[in-house]
Amino acid sequence: MAEDGEEAIRRGLARLQAAEFLYDTNLFPDLEYTFKHALTWEVAYKSLPQEKRRTYHEKIAEALEASVPDLWDEKLDLLAHHNQQSGNVEKALEYLRRAAEKAVARFAAEEAARYYEGVIACLVSTSGLPRSRWCGRLDGYEQGGRMLAQVQIIA
Repeated sequence: MAEDGEEAIRRGLARLQAAEFLYDTNLFPDLEYTFKHALTWEVAYKSLPQEKRRTYHEKIAEALEASVPDLWDEKLDLLAHHNQQSGNVEKALEYLRRAAEKAVARFAAEEAARYYEGVIACLVSTSGLPRSRWCGRLDGYEQGGRMLAQVQIIA
């Protein structure tokens, strides 16, 4: 049954490529596809119901976590994005924090700032968490903000 699903996906991708909606961006080690036009991606994505989008993001995050444990440091941004979009705030915060620390270590101030902004967005969206837990996390990320300010001074 799973093979039938995979074959249907392959046929669908081939049709989308033939119609020039998609092109492959990576053949090895895994196939990767990209929409030819950002507007096509946006229309396709926004036409999905919110709950379906969350489910897809959750499945993608799970697949990434299962398939690339040794490469997590290279895929932190993807892991953070898909966990955040799936509503898994705890994992998103962890991946965003790690990505920000990695960016700070490389003196990539603007990149680190984007990750810390993602952290803040996650924390703001967690109104269901107990306030003490939320504030404790925010205190931890203030240290990251100070590190970022130091990096920006150096850069």
